Amino acid sequence: MIARKTGQRIRAGTLPVSSVTSAYEVEQIPFTADMDLQPFWTIDATKSHVILPARLTINEDGTSDYDGPLLALWTFGLMTFGMVSYWLSTYMSGVSFTGGSVSSSVTIMAYDETDTAIFIQCTMTAPDFTKLKTGVGCYLDVPWTFTNGVKIT
Repeated sequence: MIARKTGQRIRAGTLPVSSVTSAYEVEQIPFTADMDLQPFWTIDATKSHVILPARLTINEDGTSDYDGPLLALWTFGLMTFGMVSYWLSTYMSGVSFTGGSVSSSVTIMAYDETDTAIFIQCTMTAPDFTKLKTGVGCYLDVPWTFTNGVKIT
């Protein structure tokens, strides 16, 4: 399922729902010095997906159910080097973006296939930046993976 373009929220750590307010919407993340006036903090909905359970179980009667931990994918079509640095230092405890993938605990609000907001505590994994396409001063199509999600209320 294609994800929403706007409305997602994120905070570092495993926090209660009450701590992940609208002030933490992705679109509210501050501009970095290397950004122009375009609204870059926007998730590319066509390259992302909604919160889904990680496993599909086929029941004896032929019906199916999703279960297991929740997962999601947010892809930014463009992230300047400053945006990546800000994202890593804010949500991944200052991890350097050289080398392979790293992960950190975060709490996000995203949407499921019915467009219902869901809060989950999960593990966010950074992409391997050495394998991403680059533009002038930026990375293109930057995927952030959220796994091992547990729904909170």
